[in-house]
Amino acid sequence: MNTITGINEANALLAQYNGAEAQVWRFHVTHKRLLLRLSLPSIEKVVYLVGVSCENINGPFSWKNAHIGIARKVDKKFSETITKITDAKAGFELITSGGFALAYSSDVEFETFFGDFSTGIKPR
Repeated sequence: MNTITGINEANALLAQYNGAEAQVWRFHVTHKRLLLRLSLPSIEKVVYLVGVSCENINGPFSWKNAHIGIARKVDKKFSETITKITDAKAGFELITSGGFALAYSSDVEFETFFGDFSTGIKPR
């Protein structure tokens, strides 16, 4: 499994998954985490994009032909940096105050590494 936290590297990988099927895969309300899953039939590995400290979400729960990008912006109202995960064509926007993490692997490998999404990474 490969993980990415740098925005440029994440956007480069997400560009390879343009046209993917996107799904809101999991959400944990008390930990304010949301997991998006991107898959393409032509690529074995799946992309999992975790929004950390989610503040707001707009848009569909699943869609085809995804074109997801990540940007950081300064929220002028609160003078804090926020992360926006968007797909403008689909009308999807996720705003987080804690950033993101991106992993790409097989489904089995992801479950083994992350375990219970509600509590975080499962010890090995």
